[in-house]
Amino acid sequence: MEELPFDDNSIDLIIAESTTAFTDIQKSLSEFYRVLKLKGILLSIDMTAETSLDSASKKEIMNFYHLRELLKQSEWLNFFRQNGFSNVKILRSSTVLEELMNSSAPNSPLQPLNESLERVMDEHYRLIFSYGNSLGYRVYRASKK
Repeated sequence: MEELPFDDNSIDLIIAESTTAFTDIQKSLSEFYRVLKLKGILLSIDMTAETSLDSASKKEIMNFYHLRELLKQSEWLNFFRQNGFSNVKILRSSTVLEELMNSSAPNSPLQPLNESLERVMDEHYRLIFSYGNSLGYRVYRASKK
């Protein structure tokens, strides 16, 4: 995503779901803008911090998910605009806990593939329940001028 194999101004629509937050965000947004045609649309669905987290909590989340940055909504909006996007809108937003409460997913746990995966999933769920009101996602829509 940081170096897309497409020509400049060649793409009408980019859908980036739960990916941009795990990259160098500025580079990825710059690449999205480069390859989009004039009036092209970017839909980006990404992890967003709901609140300012203390440094230890933020570090814990960033380390586990291998994030370079953990952005709040205002920071995401600034990054889109800094990279040339206009008409930036938020189409949907939710916290992790709101999504879990509204989920229709079955309550039965998945069978882990192995012990290592089970440890990773245990930590993932611990973080979700610990920071469920502090983490969420947004569906951002932005266009190329």
